[in-house]
Amino acid sequence: MRYVLTILLVSTLHGSLNAQNYTLGVSYSGFGSITSSPGGINTSAGQFHSLYASGTLVQLTATPTNLRAVGGPYSAVFGSSLLLSASGSTPNTTFTGWIGATSSSGNIANVFMNTNKSVAGTFTTISSISSYAFDLDNNGTYEYSSSSPTFTVPAASLGSFGLGTFPMQILVTDGLGNTNSRSTNFSITPVPEPSTILLFSVVAAGLMIRTAKSRRDR
Repeated sequence: MRYVLTILLVSTLHGSLNAQNYTLGVSYSGFGSITSSPGGINTSAGQFHSLYASGTLVQLTATPTNLRAVGGPYSAVFGSSLLLSASGSTPNTTFTGWIGATSSSGNIANVFMNTNKSVAGTFTTISSISSYAFDLDNNGTYEYSSSSPTFTVPAASLGSFGLGTFPMQILVTDGLGNTNSRSTNFSITPVPEPSTILLFSVVAAGLMIRTAKSRRDR
């Protein structure tokens, strides 16, 4: 009985040591995200590769984006211009399909792991964002609008705000007239004072010069 148990333990340990793991890599084009079950892949979090034990059935799910304004908070030093950006905003998209080592149905793909594999998904934009607008004084009127996601507010236009943090709105509009807004804020900060370290260095240098001069006068 003792020998049988030993053989079973050695056999189990040998099987565990020789268990094979394989890498699944995913990529995509367009606006969207891909996640896996079991976990390990989440493209929104920058996780594009994961190891899975041989024989694992991995389910990938593709999720299109909705029209969404993204940006802020922003900050500028008093007396300088303020850079606004909504470049992280996303349009309405739809998932088109999968390419690679997978059997799929719609936005779901099943991948059986028996070797290293790769899968790619494609998202198609329904309508691109055509306008980015910014309401600095948060009164419902968007003072700055552009087809570009970035806009620089001149320092002269910020004089009425003074120092502090102020609520504002971002609005994105796509080519079909759909809109989405986001509440955020911007801050105007004081002009930095001269570095105390630099001031200390100047004082220290002055003391060293005076000390050296005193020694020569002796």
